[in-house]
Amino acid sequence: MKKKLFLLVVLLVINGVLIWQMVDRSESAQSSAESEEIVEEDIVEEELPAPTIHTAVPLVEPEQQYEKSSELVYDMETKEILYANNIDTPLGLASVTKTMTLYILMEKMAAGEITLDDTVVLSPHFFQKYQISGLASAGLKSGETYRIEDLLKAITTVSANDAAVALAEALGGTEENFVRMMNERAHRLEMTNATYDNATGLTMPNEYNRASARDLATLAEALITNYPQILQYTSLTGHMMPNGYYAKTTNLALEGQPAYLPYIDGLKTGYTIEAGQNFIGTGEIEGTRFLVVLQNAAPGDPNAKVAKFHRTGELVEQYVKPHIEKKKSSD
Repeated sequence: MKKKLFLLVVLLVINGVLIWQMVDRSESAQSSAESEEIVEEDIVEEELPAPTIHTAVPLVEPEQQYEKSSELVYDMETKEILYANNIDTPLGLASVTKTMTLYILMEKMAAGEITLDDTVVLSPHFFQKYQISGLASAGLKSGETYRIEDLLKAITTVSANDAAVALAEALGGTEENFVRMMNERAHRLEMTNATYDNATGLTMPNEYNRASARDLATLAEALITNYPQILQYTSLTGHMMPNGYYAKTTNLALEGQPAYLPYIDGLKTGYTIEAGQNFIGTGEIEGTRFLVVLQNAAPGDPNAKVAKFHRTGELVEQYVKPHIEKKKSSD
């Protein structure tokens, strides 16, 4: 009897140990799974809120509603749209496209992935694809090596298409891959009406870059806010390239230019026959940083190349300066 009782106790102890091990393993596995989930969450990059311009109602109704042009005036300090006309219609970009190239370059430099002293060898791709006479260029040649800073200056001055493709290859490996990067950044910034088909803004078969004025203001604000050093380059009136080519600015509102506006220090011009005259203008008056976005400005004007800068000045006088005075009186 005692022997049977002893065996029963032993069996109960063994059973208890087995149950304890099963529970311990289950808890251990659960703890391991939770640990893996935590690790997986930790490696996900936290995305900062996109600096999207949400203001939808202009302070002043335009006298003439545009359909194939757009205008936007924006106070970067108060985040107010001071004037808007057709700002959510996607229109052609021309070389204003390259504003996104500047944004991605500044982003990569801030991340330490590229420096101004790095170099890139221009592939034959640009010359094979863009066989267009009269396009803006910096006289680059296939197979030659160029510094990133020279390419940057060539874009911000003469809006060089060959430099834009060279930078695209430096940043993305190929222009095609870089275009994917451009669209990804546009999505991240909530540029809801923007689509990029190439890195230049030139009209090509099945390639025509588009965005709305609100999209462009969103991009310009993000560029200037996050990387204010870009204004050192967009305010240049010229740059001598190492190959002896002088890259002269296309921003005629800068100092010494035919349509000089003393407060303008950027940002990007653009023109194609299809997209018309485009301009993202920025400047500062009495501490207020503002944007003026024009798409297809002064259509039909034979002097539209200069007229877009005159129109910028008119919008500043009409909306920016009175707004600044209003802010001062309310302080």
